[in-house]
Amino acid sequence: MGEPRPFDPLASGAYLVFRSELASQIETIERELASGEPVSPEVGAKLGAIFHTVKGGGGFFGLTELVGVADRLERLFLEECRYGGEEVQALFRRLCEHAKTLPEPTRGDARCPIS
Repeated sequence: MGEPRPFDPLASGAYLVFRSELASQIETIERELASGEPVSPEVGAKLGAIFHTVKGGGGFFGLTELVGVADRLERLFLEECRYGGEEVQALFRRLCEHAKTLPEPTRGDARCPIS
């Protein structure tokens, strides 16, 4: 039967979903931060949850730079309650740059070995 192929997360359908959802999440964040003014605590909690999701998905796919930026943004919003300012804007720009340079999906029909 042969050796099973190693799991390649970038070949999975989950990676395609992650990339698609990331684009949508960035649009949501961009809309909320567009004024440049701090957002409300409610919106801050929503954005913090989005950054948490980005961090988790990025971690699964080994996107360490994206994870680092998302982690800092998550902490700013959920732990430090900083809902705006230059650091937030600068980090969001970095997140967008990382999102634009994500690796392309690899070929194949990879399935997680436990699924």
